[in-house]
Amino acid sequence: MRRNDTSSVGREAENLAAALLKQRGFAVRNLNDERVNNPLYDLVAMRDRCQIEVSVKCARAKRELRLGNPHMLRKLRDDTVLMAFLPVEKGREIELTQGGYELLIIPGGTARDEALAAHNHYAATHPRSINHPVMVKDKIDRNEGTRSGAVFKSWRQRFLNAWDTFDLVCRREQSQGRKSRISNRACQRE
Repeated sequence: MRRNDTSSVGREAENLAAALLKQRGFAVRNLNDERVNNPLYDLVAMRDRCQIEVSVKCARAKRELRLGNPHMLRKLRDDTVLMAFLPVEKGREIELTQGGYELLIIPGGTARDEALAAHNHYAATHPRSINHPVMVKDKIDRNEGTRSGAVFKSWRQRFLNAWDTFDLVCRREQSQGRKSRISNRACQRE
């Protein structure tokens, strides 16, 4: 039976993400205040002339991330961040209070590419699942047809509380902005 508190748990996770970002000096705008269930991104975090769109995901009781349909996940850009809240252990409901969750902070391009690769690998042997929601799970991949568990484990090792992800995305965005301004000036000279 589907629970009816999904949107309230999601909203709590968005509020927690915004509060954590504000503690780190970001100004934050919740896009769902402007449009209910805004597609793909939930927050905009701004600091030092850097603006990053943030997708917030929250797993209530299972240590798995449901990242949405493949066609939407493909739209997740490199210059964005995915903040994923997970229960601290399997079989335990998430508590969005200190010590009641784990937080993965993943660059958008990494989340997109690695999750879609695992999804497509699975769909190669399960063709009917190609348009099912993309999921990354805290599990052991027991056969060669799945990679979801390996992606989850890798993300947890690399991106658990990885607040520096925001700095990396900002630096990348600023350097790409400089490159495009330089190439625009070069075009204007010719």
